[in-house]
Amino acid sequence: MSALPRKPHPFDALWPPRRMTTPSTTALSATSTTHYDVHWYGPYTLSALEEPDWDQNLVLYMITGTHGLYGNQVPLYIGMTEQGVRDRLKQHRHWLDIEQDPPQVYLAAIGEMTSWAELSQPSRATYPAPHRRIILEVEALLIRAHQLVYNQQAKQGGSHPGRHFTVFNTGKRGKLYPEVSTLRWHGDCPLPE
Repeated sequence: MSALPRKPHPFDALWPPRRMTTPSTTALSATSTTHYDVHWYGPYTLSALEEPDWDQNLVLYMITGTHGLYGNQVPLYIGMTEQGVRDRLKQHRHWLDIEQDPPQVYLAAIGEMTSWAELSQPSRATYPAPHRRIILEVEALLIRAHQLVYNQQAKQGGSHPGRHFTVFNTGKRGKLYPEVSTLRWHGDCPLPE
């Protein structure tokens, strides 16, 4: 006995799902969203960062440590290194010295990316420091997405940056999300014209 013919369903045209055929070199440029690779290096001990001549292209730092609720080696603070890594960490000594476990520090460079193929290039290690506005926006999005314990002031504010962008955390990112975006963490706010 043969099965009765089935009436076609509108979703039949969608199955099996088709793979995206856009080449990886142009896939990210198909949207109006800007994409940034935040490439993390580390972890470093506080004493290892006492040297004054760290690469000026490493524009962000993340301090990780133990949190009573969230566990070990979780992100506690993210900030900009514009004053220099050593000088910036000195400003945190009042709480770093009383942490129950020795904190570790990660440093990051930010670069705009237009394709996934770029991530395999050695030139990403030498991203030039981006404009200060970009660093501020990326820092604010990372803080908003991760709700870091010691970034109290930055967690409370955080208006929409006025444009959509995505951050891909790559390299030694620790427990950071691999991807965060303004669309996810701020919503689809109308952008200024």
